[in-house]
Amino acid sequence: AAQSRGAFDKRDEYLKKAADQAPDSSVLIGLTQAELHLSGNQFEQALETLTRLHSIDPTHANVLKLLHQTYQHVGDWQGIRKLIPSLHTNKILMEAEVKLLETEAYSQLLKQSAEKGNTEEIQSLWSEIPNYIKSMPHISAIYFASMIEAGAGAEIEQNLADVLSVNWDETLVALFGSIQSSNVSKQLETAEKWSYVHQENAVLLTVMGKLAVKC
Repeated sequence: AAQSRGAFDKRDEYLKKAADQAPDSSVLIGLTQAELHLSGNQFEQALETLTRLHSIDPTHANVLKLLHQTYQHVGDWQGIRKLIPSLHTNKILMEAEVKLLETEAYSQLLKQSAEKGNTEEIQSLWSEIPNYIKSMPHISAIYFASMIEAGAGAEIEQNLADVLSVNWDETLVALFGSIQSSNVSKQLETAEKWSYVHQENAVLLTVMGKLAVKC
C-alpha cells in the first residue's frame, strides 16, 4: 500500500520491521523488496538486493528470474552472460530461450567492445563465444566489422576469407572488400576465386571492382 502511494520511506520501514520480526525469512522479504523496487523502476536498488539474495541462495528460482529481468533493464550484458549457466541448470528458461539470450548477450557485448575500439578485448571475447553462436552470420559480421573499424582488418583477413569459403554471406563479402589489406593483389585473387561459384553476385562484383581499382 505504501508503494502504491509513493511512500517509499514507509515501505522501507515496513520491510525492515518484517525482517526484524522474521529473520529466517530474509530471502522472501528480500524478494518482496526487489519486486517493489522493480515496479518503482528503482533498478539499481533492486540489483543490490538481488545480488545479496543470490549470494545467500544461488539456485533460488525467483531470485534468478528477477536478477535476469533486472540485468536486462539496466543493460548489464556481462551480468546476464555470467547468469546464463544458472538459468539453464536450474531450468528457469527453456533451452531455446537460453540460446536466444546467450546469442543476444554476446551480440551486445561485442558491440560494446567495438565502441571502445580495443582489439584485444574484442578478440578475447570472440575466443570465448561458443562455436554455434560464432557461425551465425550476423554475429560474425559484428566481430569482423569491429576489427576492421579498429584498424585491425589485416589481422582477420584470412579468417574472414575462410568463413566465406564455407558460409557465403553478402554482408561478410562487403566487409572483406573494406579491409585495408597489406596485399591487395592477393585479396583480389581470393575474391576472384569466389566469382567462379558466385558469378552473378552483385556485391562480389562490386568488391572485385573496388579491389581492381586499388591494384
